[in-house]
Parts: sequence; structure tokens; C-alpha cells
Amino acid sequence: MKVFLESKSKNYIVSVAIGISAKKNWDKFIKDNWISYCKKNNLGLIMFFEDLIDKSDPYWKKPNWQKLLLGEKLLKSKIKVSNICFLDIDILINYLTSPNIFDYHKTKFISV
Repeated sequence: MKVFLESKSKNYIVSVAIGISAKKNWDKFIKDNWISYCKKNNLGLIMFFEDLIDKSDPYWKKPNWQKLLLGEKLLKSKIKVSNICFLDIDILINYLTSPNIFDYHKTKFISV
């Protein structure tokens, strides 16, 4: 787990880019865009670049399923998180005009 930005609001953009190719593409095409968006909206940014479950575990699944383990990993971390917005790594954000995604979230609900 890599924390790129911490958040005083405890709201975080979170994603997984597991594997050399996924991380390379995220670094090249997405990273700067997301960091600009998060800075503009005072959000944190957390990325997972390693498997969230050991490959030898009988419950291991491909990376696209591992995103379901994010909550558990974040709870075990020392990072204080109130809300997360999970984004797939193929999402580009227009950080110049896009509003803060958490402005549309109701507390104690799951937003989609």
C-alpha cells in the first residue's frame, strides 16, 4: 500500500494497480491526473501495487477481485479513513472542472 497524499477530511481515492504492466500504465497515464484532482479537493490518495492476499492462499483471486479486500486492509492500517471512493485505473479525471466526488456522498450510505 502506498499513500501518495494524506487527507485531513479522511476522504480518500483508492485503487489497485497490481502487476508490472498495471503499475507502469498508472504511473504513465493516470498518476499525475489523480494527484492534481486530489490536491485540488483536499483528498487523500492510496494505491495498492502488490497482491492484497498471498498467492499461496487458497482464496487468492486475480487483482480485479482483490479490490474487495480494500476495506479490510485499510482497517488494519494506521490511516484514519472515513470514506473511500474506489476508482478503476482506467478512469481519467478532468481535475480542472470535476467537483469533489464526496460532495455527492451521504454519510452512512454506499454511494454508486
